Amino acid sequence: MQIERWIGAAAIGLLVSAGGEVRAAQAQTCSAKALEQVGAYLKIEDFSFANDGGEVVAAACKRWPGKQGLMLGAFAYDGKSDEQKNLVIVAIDERKGKVVSAYRSLIEVDATTRLEEGNLGIDTAAYDLAPDVRAFGVDIGSDYSPHCAQGGGGPERSLYVMEGSRISPVMKGMTTKAWNFDDQESTSCSPDPAPVVYYALTLSVGKTSTNGYADLLVTAIPRYEDGKKTKRDAFRYRMRYNGKEYPANMMMGAFWAWRN
Repeated sequence: MQIERWIGAAAIGLLVSAGGEVRAAQAQTCSAKALEQVGAYLKIEDFSFANDGGEVVAAACKRWPGKQGLMLGAFAYDGKSDEQKNLVIVAIDERKGKVVSAYRSLIEVDATTRLEEGNLGIDTAAYDLAPDVRAFGVDIGSDYSPHCAQGGGGPERSLYVMEGSRISPVMKGMTTKAWNFDDQESTSCSPDPAPVVYYALTLSVGKTSTNGYADLLVTAIPRYEDGKKTKRDAFRYRMRYNGKEYPANMMMGAFWAWRN
């Protein structure tokens, strides 16, 4: 069975781009200079990785195609409690050598969401939502492997747009990978479980728009471990911008209902 290996891949944050290309998030390393610049923005003197004695538990950095001189970064660092980590998402102007736009929030850490190096990834697919508005994605993975599970999910993606000195979320919490057994009786502890079905949820930009932003199209084609399609039709969903966000929770609800 390949469930544990697949979960491990999800844990380090495999990224599924708008075109379906898979890339490894752990390759998106952040330089010492980037850490220093983000630390200066946060007013944290020693902003370094935990294994160097600092506060940063996970980070990803990637240059933003089409945005000359801008580096995107996502950094998770120690919070006020063991149940939370701080998250800062930044755009760094490499010519000026400083953070020019940012978004700060919290990540709830529990049995299903743990953060360590390699659990963050940045997706710079061409999410052109409107003229002169291009979003980028941040994936948050997890190193949690459920015991005797009937199925599970991989990293969660959120989309953000840059608005001057502010970065704002426009979609939060879309699962990018999922799996389950081909029957409802099998678990990962079963002596002879049914075949496993895998789903990679791909995200693309549609040709229609709602409330000024392009509709987002989500597709998931169920496949077995050997790559063969199942008899089930593909999952397809159109997410429409409601004026504040793309309601990914509604889309995921529809996906879980379809999967079951």
